[in-house]
Amino acid sequence: MPRISEPIFYVIEVDMPDRDFKEFMDWYSGVHAAHLYEAGSTTCASYKAVA
Repeated sequence: MPRISEPIFYVIEVDMPDRDFKEFMDWYSGVHAAHLYEAGSTTCASYKAVA
């Protein structure tokens, strides 16, 4: 797969109840992040707003 020379920023904002956060993070770290790396991402991060 050819590498892209310009960076691509893939940003998603999700508004979810705190009760669903653990389930989301389990999916994100166990499934979605792996898919991003398979697609060619070199870094992957997730953040939770606290305020």
